[in-house]
Amino acid sequence: MRTTVLRRLGGLAGVGLLGIFLYAGLTSLSAQTEPAAALTGQVRSQEEGPMEGVLVSAKREGSTITVSVVSDAQGRYRFPRAKLEPGKYAA
Repeated sequence: MRTTVLRRLGGLAGVGLLGIFLYAGLTSLSAQTEPAAALTGQVRSQEEGPMEGVLVSAKREGSTITVSVVSDAQGRYRFPRAKLEPGKYAA
């Protein structure tokens, strides 16, 4: 009886570890296959340097749709290619 319980616990631990490894693998795979950004930049000020949490927007000429992203801790922002079609944009 005790051996059966230990085997079941060992099996559950193995399944848990497998899940962790699969998650880690999928996370690194998604980071490697992430599409390139259509537009990137950095928000900075002379007083503060890189600025986090700044809303950066782009509106395509002749469109009513505005696409916005938020700058990260280093002040970097990126517009994914899937969200910005080729064309002229106003900031």
